[in-house]
Amino acid sequence: MKDSQDQNILIKELYTQIEALKAENNLLKEQQNNQKIQADLPDQTSPHGDQVLTPQCKFLLNYFPDGIAVLNQNLEFVHINHSFEELTGQSADSLVGNVIPLTIFEESAVLISKILSDAFKSESEKDFYFTIRKTSLLYYYAKIVPLKHEGFQSPKLLLICRDITNLKKFELSLLKSEQNWKRLVNNFPEIIVRFDKNLKFIFVNDTLLKYVNVNRKEFIGKNSEELGLQLPEDSKFFTEQIKRVFEKQEPIHFYNYFGDSVNKKFFYVSLVPEFSTDGTTVESVVGLTRDITEVQQSRLKIEKQNQELKRINEHLDNFVHIMAHDFRGPLTILSLLKDQLRDCDDEAMREEFFNMLGRAVNQLNTQLVSLNEIIRLEAGHTEAKQTCCLQETVQKVSQKLRDDLTALKVTIKTDFEAAPNVLYPPSHLECIMTNLVNNSLKYRDLNRDSMINIEAADEAKYVKITYEDNSKGVQFNSTLRPVQVDSGEKKNSSELGLYILKNIIERNEGQFFINSEPGKGTVFTIKLKK
Repeated sequence: MKDSQDQNILIKELYTQIEALKAENNLLKEQQNNQKIQADLPDQTSPHGDQVLTPQCKFLLNYFPDGIAVLNQNLEFVHINHSFEELTGQSADSLVGNVIPLTIFEESAVLISKILSDAFKSESEKDFYFTIRKTSLLYYYAKIVPLKHEGFQSPKLLLICRDITNLKKFELSLLKSEQNWKRLVNNFPEIIVRFDKNLKFIFVNDTLLKYVNVNRKEFIGKNSEELGLQLPEDSKFFTEQIKRVFEKQEPIHFYNYFGDSVNKKFFYVSLVPEFSTDGTTVESVVGLTRDITEVQQSRLKIEKQNQELKRINEHLDNFVHIMAHDFRGPLTILSLLKDQLRDCDDEAMREEFFNMLGRAVNQLNTQLVSLNEIIRLEAGHTEAKQTCCLQETVQKVSQKLRDDLTALKVTIKTDFEAAPNVLYPPSHLECIMTNLVNNSLKYRDLNRDSMINIEAADEAKYVKITYEDNSKGVQFNSTLRPVQVDSGEKKNSSELGLYILKNIIERNEGQFFINSEPGKGTVFTIKLKK
């Protein structure tokens, strides 16, 4: 038992001696390493005898990734690290004690020397960029830090240089990409703009500038209302839509227009949000605007054509009814007269029948001429305007209808002293007068002699013709309103003659009014545009 205890005591003493030897050995190694470092590093004292850097500081700087140099007031290198040696391609021995070599830094040497001198004078930190050309152009970011220490007999500067070539290449690549993007956007047929959170323009492409006489710089930093290119309510609406995109964080689309009523342009606008990198907030809004003026004009043209087709169809419906109504009378008379002439032996009666036959033929002829005029009007054929004498036109119509006027004892009085002439297509004017007289003949009052009175007056834009007869009158919809031919009003329809009148006058930008009262007669008021 005692022997075992003694053995344990001896083992503990042995371990203690071993640990003491290890500690002594480590201390010896540390002293040897320090001696080796002191032997490898340059003196800690400059030629002027002032303390520069401790060996430990120099040791750390040598393995720093950035190029680091310490310079004195003469801009001579006092110390450089390994990274600075790689930057310059020169060893520390060749650089320490010398100024910045022009052969290495080239045009940047003058810049660097000036900035270093300014830093000594101002005793403030400075940063700048410079380049060095080796096999390729290298970019560096540099920072100057003044050094002050009680061991320094004179001030020193710490120059730190970081290689940013890869960063610069990336920046140039981004710049090139942005330039390509702007080139693409500026040549884009659509208008492209961008708005910031203050709803102000931060970008406009060249396409927008083609629509407005405003310089690009005048857009930047202003909103739509401040520019004043639209009506205030339109600008306010546009600004509200941009604000809505920022709030709702979703795109919107709407139609907009620009310009006055003569040069109005129509647009389809899309406002699209641009989100931050984390996708949580809208950083800006991009507006894409397409000019749809041609499409809009085509749509309006199609609508106008559809309305014209509808009008033509309505006219055709009315025309078919009126033509059947007006042709039925003369044809019926011709059919009856044919039978009467075949069975009649009385010469006096036969002569009367022949007179009636002539009037029926004349009526058919007038209606065929009117039918031809309608066809010409609907086909778009127009006759050149000429100076027409109203009196001569009435005389020509009276001569053409002489037999009917004489047989029915119709008297025509005229007064064209106030407006003797009118600039109008001659055949159109003659057709108007012919149909007015025929209408008076058709609706004459058998209980009194027929009277027709025609007058003319000069108005601002029109020659006003007032045609009045003492016919039995016809019931029309209202007094002094344009004739509206209704195919459902067989008894009261204006029939083919008035249908022709309405079309001719309206096609020549005139106006036609009628006031007819049963038992008293009819007054036609016609305004022919000068």
